[in-house]
Amino acid sequence: MNYKLPFFLCLQILLFVFTYKVQAQSKLLFSEGFESVSETPFKDGIVKFKSGNWVFKNAAVNINPVDTKSGNKSIRIGANGKLSMGFDVLAKQMLWFEVTYNVYGNDTRSDWEVFISYNGGKTYRLFGLSKDDKRTVRKAYILMHPGKVRFEIRKLNGGSNSINIDDIEIRTSNR
Repeated sequence: MNYKLPFFLCLQILLFVFTYKVQAQSKLLFSEGFESVSETPFKDGIVKFKSGNWVFKNAAVNINPVDTKSGNKSIRIGANGKLSMGFDVLAKQMLWFEVTYNVYGNDTRSDWEVFISYNGGKTYRLFGLSKDDKRTVRKAYILMHPGKVRFEIRKLNGGSNSINIDDIEIRTSNR
């Protein structure tokens, strides 16, 4: 008898229940939909949004109809680009990081990673890896760490393809 399928199904169900319970017992630290600024060209620099300063490297705020977005705008990250928080958030115990992403238009899929910094952005370490698969996905990462943190999204592949990032939310436990 093959026990792999029932095991993985049970594991997915447990993860879903755990995720639902964490969200229900969490406090929203901030939500950023990247709607508060005008469209920008691809750039390297700081862009101020309602949640704070974000650091762009080969990234842009876009309104193009083929950009995946939930509102009117999203961030498009180009070849080896980055989107970094220019500020810290304070987690009590558990931290929940969520992001919506997709490839831009008809571009080919891209690999990208989420990095985390515990020292105000001086150094980062890998937090999570994702591969775009040509559909809009809401991805969540969970971290057990009390204290200040910030996140950075790095597009790994070069070339002319891009990814869209939108609706970043960070939650913490209520305890």
